[in-house]
Amino acid sequence: TGLTANTSYDVYVQADCGSGLTGAWAGPFNFTTDCNAVADINENFDADASLPNCFSTTVDGTYASAEVLDATAGGNNGSNFVRLRKFQDTEAAILILPPVTTLGDNYRLKFNVNNFTGEGSAIMNVGTIDGDGNFISFQEITISSNSVWESQTIDFSTYAGTATKIAITAGYNATSNSNNQYSDTHIDDVVWEQIPSCTEPSGLTASSITTVSANLSWTAGADETNWNVEYGEAGF
Repeated sequence: TGLTANTSYDVYVQADCGSGLTGAWAGPFNFTTDCNAVADINENFDADASLPNCFSTTVDGTYASAEVLDATAGGNNGSNFVRLRKFQDTEAAILILPPVTTLGDNYRLKFNVNNFTGEGSAIMNVGTIDGDGNFISFQEITISSNSVWESQTIDFSTYAGTATKIAITAGYNATSNSNNQYSDTHIDDVVWEQIPSCTEPSGLTASSITTVSANLSWTAGADETNWNVEYGEAGF
């Protein structure tokens, strides 16, 4: 007892045979203590070229991988991001978030995702990690866009399990596989937060664009019927 959370320790052990006789030291044996669970998460992966403390990954398969890439990598959104890669549908590449105390409360997961593949859609999953380290799907997601960033919001308020870790899996793109290419899923701007009482709209689009006008549309965040709109030149 008395150890510090999220800290790596080395341990050495020596036999004490009595009468001042001791054996050689065995070690070091290394272990890392668990992370403290938190209520909220907000991570953009920009601080370093490696995973932030208490984030982890799991990969399974010959071609599967998971790593942080910087803003010079293909498919970036101007900043670091996590690339989850697989080739076969049976492979797995999973980003695991730090443990939280609020899984099962009125919380949601938000993140930006890029189905960075040659063409076609990809199917991915968001879920939890059980006590044995297994991924359990909570919601399947079909990413219909390709090589562009989009936002995903997953409502976890109905979750009734006992897990404390949320996870995001790599998507699989069958067209990429048939073309002997990887299925890459880029993840950025991961947020775990309480669902606000007045949720923001989603799916903002512009259509019928002319030299002087455009039609704007969006999906309501809940059951609201009134909105405030602001606009200006890019970066206003």
